[in-house]
Amino acid sequence: MIVNKRLQSISKQSGTPCIYCELFAFTKCMQGVKLKALTVLAGLLAAPAVWAHSLWIEPHPTGALHVLYGEPEVRVQERSPGKLDTLEFVTGPTAWRKASAGFALHDVTGDSNQWVHARAAHVRVNASNPGGAQAMYYARRAVWPLKATSATLTLDIVPSAEPNTVAVYFKGTPMKGGTLKVIAPSLWLQVHDIDERGLVRIHAPWAGLYVLEVDTHERRSGELAGRRFEVVTHRATLSFTKADGSVFEAPLTPQFKAH
Repeated sequence: MIVNKRLQSISKQSGTPCIYCELFAFTKCMQGVKLKALTVLAGLLAAPAVWAHSLWIEPHPTGALHVLYGEPEVRVQERSPGKLDTLEFVTGPTAWRKASAGFALHDVTGDSNQWVHARAAHVRVNASNPGGAQAMYYARRAVWPLKATSATLTLDIVPSAEPNTVAVYFKGTPMKGGTLKVIAPSLWLQVHDIDERGLVRIHAPWAGLYVLEVDTHERRSGELAGRRFEVVTHRATLSFTKADGSVFEAPLTPQFKAH
């Protein structure tokens, strides 16, 4: 279910049943607005409004695949030196090499099915997790058109055998409940409920990069780098580049955070 009341209101007012056409037209009329205002608009339309960092894979202009860390909803990417240095590679079929704005996968040229598991190098303490949390990140890359894939990561989003549908797994079991975000090339965002089978039907009207994102957590204590934690947070993405569809005219360029 799409939980965006703002878009539903726009649809009713226009009398047009195609939500994608409405949003595209709305974005077109806002092209003269400055980048900062567009970022605020994205925050107002998105649900939930609070963003958290994710790890995702996307093609680099050189033809390689890069693993990026940041907030794909607003094209924020962390750099090195900075928060990018707080991540540790755990496992994956291909090792990575740190670059200034992400990690390049070794010996990977062209788009291909890949995955990476990483973690935060240190325990994080905040108001939500006063006892400390260990953050785990999982990123999967799929080639368009999507083909059914088996889940292998602790938290995983994989294409399913059903058309335009992905499956969410946690520890090998379909994840029932929760929500999955779909971030489109335009930075248009939908939030979908995950059904009782762990499935989500997605919509991809535009050509370009899509990033799907899900998160969960578990009460599990342990120690990392000499510090105790009480919670393990898991955040996973599935990214793919759709070759066909409408072309969004003015996507945002990456916005690097300064640290």
